[in-house]
Amino acid sequence: MIRALAHAVGLLVLGIAAVSGRETALVEGEPGVELIEGYLEAVGASGDLSEDAAEGLKKIYQTALKELGKGQEARDAEKVFLAQSESAPGELVRIKEEMAQLEARIESGELVGADERTAAASDRQSLLQSEEAELIRVEGELREVSVELSEAAVRPVKIPEESSRQQEKLTLLEGAAFPDSDESPLDVPFAERVLNEARIQALRSHLLALEAERVGWAQRKEVIKARKEFLEKQVSFKNARVAVLRGLVREEAAILADKAIAAAEVADGAGQQDLAEELRRVARDLDEATKNQVEVEARLADYRRRLADVEREYGLVLRQTGTDGGEGMSAQILMDQHQALPEPMLIERELHLQNSAYSKVRLARLNVERQLAGISGEVEEGAPQAVLQGGLAELERQYSSLVLKHGELQLVGQRYLRKVKAFDEVLRENLFWVRSSPPFGLDTLRGLPDGFQWLFAPARWQDLNKGFVATLREHSVRLSIAGVLILGLILIRRRLRRRMDAHLDYIRTVRSDSFRYTLEAIVIVALMALPLALVFWVFGRQLLYHPNISEWTQGFSQGVKNMSLQIFFLMAVREFCRAGGMGDAHLRIRKETLAMVRRGVTAFMWVYVPAWIIQAMVFAERSGYHVHSLGRVVFLCAMAWFLFWVSRLFHPERGAFAEQIKREPDGLLSRLRWIWFPALLLVPVSLMVLAVTGYFVTALLLAPYIHRTIFIVVLCVLIYALLLRWFRIRERKLALERLLAERQARRE
Repeated sequence: MIRALAHAVGLLVLGIAAVSGRETALVEGEPGVELIEGYLEAVGASGDLSEDAAEGLKKIYQTALKELGKGQEARDAEKVFLAQSESAPGELVRIKEEMAQLEARIESGELVGADERTAAASDRQSLLQSEEAELIRVEGELREVSVELSEAAVRPVKIPEESSRQQEKLTLLEGAAFPDSDESPLDVPFAERVLNEARIQALRSHLLALEAERVGWAQRKEVIKARKEFLEKQVSFKNARVAVLRGLVREEAAILADKAIAAAEVADGAGQQDLAEELRRVARDLDEATKNQVEVEARLADYRRRLADVEREYGLVLRQTGTDGGEGMSAQILMDQHQALPEPMLIERELHLQNSAYSKVRLARLNVERQLAGISGEVEEGAPQAVLQGGLAELERQYSSLVLKHGELQLVGQRYLRKVKAFDEVLRENLFWVRSSPPFGLDTLRGLPDGFQWLFAPARWQDLNKGFVATLREHSVRLSIAGVLILGLILIRRRLRRRMDAHLDYIRTVRSDSFRYTLEAIVIVALMALPLALVFWVFGRQLLYHPNISEWTQGFSQGVKNMSLQIFFLMAVREFCRAGGMGDAHLRIRKETLAMVRRGVTAFMWVYVPAWIIQAMVFAERSGYHVHSLGRVVFLCAMAWFLFWVSRLFHPERGAFAEQIKREPDGLLSRLRWIWFPALLLVPVSLMVLAVTGYFVTALLLAPYIHRTIFIVVLCVLIYALLLRWFRIRERKLALERLLAERQARRE
């Protein structure tokens, strides 16, 4: 009903406009939304227009409606900016009053009141937790105000440029020539004139909004500066207040620890040895919990600082690289940012260690709660039992606080990890086609002696040995289980090979041949390839999570861990190509081809795997001093070795497929050999050219795609060969059944 009434009103307006010969709002340059909706209704109700003409008019009027919507948004923004300008003086006065009150409190030196000092331990702990939460809130507000102040410094500079562009558009539109005639709304010139007026109206509104924004920022900037100054003082005051409260809590814990030691001596004198030992343990736990509080608080503050730094740098890079409309950033700055950014793997290691500490604290709190629940009945004040009960209660509060802080530490750490990963992805995207280092030259070679000295320094290998020994001591049970598993896989290798050789007796004859032997062979190949890869993974992972290792050892352990998957793949290919193995017995691949691939993979591993471990070590160095010398030379050597073996294995006349190409000269592989062979050689050559010309990071980012591509190609070829074997088995069995049926028929 309401829609029908609106349609009728629109048509009535159009009728009045037709009688008067001109639309009044259009002459004034302010077309309304209702009028344009009426035009759309008229277009829809007209039966004289073709379908294409009606659609064209509708698009013009709908565009005009969108322009009017933009104008309305601009007017709403103008109201907001004007309101901010009006409220700015009052807000500035309020901030100054709050600043005066805070300065008066700071000058009085009263960080903690007398009632707060004499409060009960539990109340003081609750007060400390609330003050810490308030400090976090104020610090977050300070970061937001800092970002807003940065915007206040940048945005007013851009407003005149934007206003100039909008004014140029407005001048062009106002100068557009539209015939002043009495056309119908169903005519295209009339619709285009309506659209032009709508755009003019939107641009005028936008210009007014920009002017209001300029004035608003001028006044708002002073408010933001005052607000930032107030928040900085408030953060300083809150930090001092929290430090005093923490000192009071620790002082209370120290007093209780001293009382527990004194009570233990009393219990010893009374012959209560068990009670004395329990009191001493509580005293030790209180001291240890206090130290843990200090460490967790320091680590939490460090994580918050690092998170704020990463968020600030991340926002700067986004603005400067064009993601947020910036104007670009030099390659050297991006490279420095990438070098300074911590490895996500190291942050995960830290979080893993903190999670272990978190679990220990939770377990300790549960034990204390059970001990408290076991103390029953009233005890005399000052007696050893009363001191034990008070010490356990304080220890329970300390552990509860530690649990909360560890939980908060995990949350902040996870936020930091996500932000670092996002920042790393942005930096990689911007460094992808950026010259990240100078071209290869004499300076690159001059850095090699220093790089090799850094790589083979005895002190670094001694640090690696110390880290390995410490890891064995700390994770002896876990490493023992892994060692037993690896040793078991090594011991059953002969049995697995005998099992693989036994398949020959079954797959030679049609009756006994089955695809399950091939599936079993795949499992055997995987098990035989697993031990060395498992050694790499376990050694690298456990050493990487050790807390006290150098950057060199971190890079080594990370490289070893990262290469475990490649080791597994290469070892599986070696076992696949073994004489009498899966490729020979099951898939009937030529022995010469398998032998060539096996020799190539073995030689390839001896150079390629150490090269990528060295790359990880070089990039783990925060300074990045050896990246462009030692790192680049090692990368070029690895690519050259890769090129050498690719050219040997895939050569059309001497490679692994040479016999098949000769046997099938009209086959697809033979006819396209002058395309696929140069393309294979071009891949490592292209990466070498990129590294030599200075696009080293680009080459490093592209290199993992080679590994994935090779893995996918080999997997597809294996699946294709397995399908062929399955069809071949089925075909042979069906052929045998037909022969047996024919023989039986002849006998009958």
